[in-house]
Amino acid sequence: MNYLIETFLIELQLIRQRFGIYGFFNISSLSIVLLAIFLGIKLLLFSNSHYPELSLMVSLFLLIVGLCDIAPSTKKLFKKMSIIRAFFPSIKIYNIKKYFVYKKIILSLMLIIYGLMPLKWSIDNTKFFINLVSILLLLMLINSLFTIFFSKNIKDSVYFAMRILYGVILALNIRSILPFELNLILKSGNLYIIIFIFLILLTGNFILLKLETKV
Repeated sequence: MNYLIETFLIELQLIRQRFGIYGFFNISSLSIVLLAIFLGIKLLLFSNSHYPELSLMVSLFLLIVGLCDIAPSTKKLFKKMSIIRAFFPSIKIYNIKKYFVYKKIILSLMLIIYGLMPLKWSIDNTKFFINLVSILLLLMLINSLFTIFFSKNIKDSVYFAMRILYGVILALNIRSILPFELNLILKSGNLYIIIFIFLILLTGNFILLKLETKV
């Protein structure tokens, strides 16, 4: 865990140097602005809207921007590792690799949970929320499998196909063309089983990334 914190602080320092962010006032001002933007967008989207319909659209946006593409490509990973290694040669290359491999999934999960979390909690909203996150975790798992075991072109094609298919399903759901009611399915089921499936998919993603650090 110490290497994660150490590498994160180093990367943060490099970002500060790149963009010239120095001093307590500049850092705190930037943090407040970013926090206000995130909170403002969240409140604006969910305060006066029906949660299930809007959260489906938010999940599509999260998929499109690449939050389910968590396993870094070898080329990008090597470039980032080389930069950190060049400035701080004392850090073990294996620890740098583990940091960048796990950083993406941690940040992605934080943004996915924050983006899909309902403002008003109920049993139905809780089931809907966990099921929706589980769907994105499943897509993460599929994408990671193709990233690790197949070429970049195949992996990119699969991820593009997932985006298109997901968007088509949501479009058909909005127009009530699907032979099933997606919203009702995501609200149904035993909560404990839903949580169990969520934990299995979450664990599966971390196991795959652990495998990624060894290949």
